[in-house]
Amino acid sequence: MRVRADQPPPGAYNIEQQPDMPGYMCVRLYENAAEVTRFDEGDRQPFTFWEYDEYQLVVPDRPTLAAEIKENLDEWMLTAKSFYPLESENAELRQENEALMGVVKQFVTSAELGSAVGSELIPLALRNKIEATN
Repeated sequence: MRVRADQPPPGAYNIEQQPDMPGYMCVRLYENAAEVTRFDEGDRQPFTFWEYDEYQLVVPDRPTLAAEIKENLDEWMLTAKSFYPLESENAELRQENEALMGVVKQFVTSAELGSAVGSELIPLALRNKIEATN
C-alpha cells in the first residue's frame, strides 16, 4: 500500500509488537521509498515528504524472526504483497469506469433513464450509479 510520511521508512523492514495480540508481531516491509517535494497551493511554499510502499504481516513471535526476514527478505516481500490487491490495476480500472460512465451519460439522458429504469437494457448497478450522478 502506498504511504506518505514525514520520515523515510526505518529500513527494508520493521518488527513491532501487536498490543492486542500477545505473542504476535507485526512485520512491516518497505520498498520504493522516495523523497517528494511539492508546493503548497496557498502560499506556494515547498514541502517535502516521503512516499513508499508498505506491506504488513502479522506472525507469531519467535526468537529467530528477525534473522528469518533478513535472510529471506524477497520471499517475505512476495508473501506480504500477495495479501494486498493490485492497487495500480484497481486505479486503472477506476479510471476506465469513470470514462465509460461519461460515455453512458452522453447516451442516456434523464428522460431516457426514466423510461429505461426497470428494463433489462440497463443493469441495476449502472442505473443506480447514473441516477446518483444526475
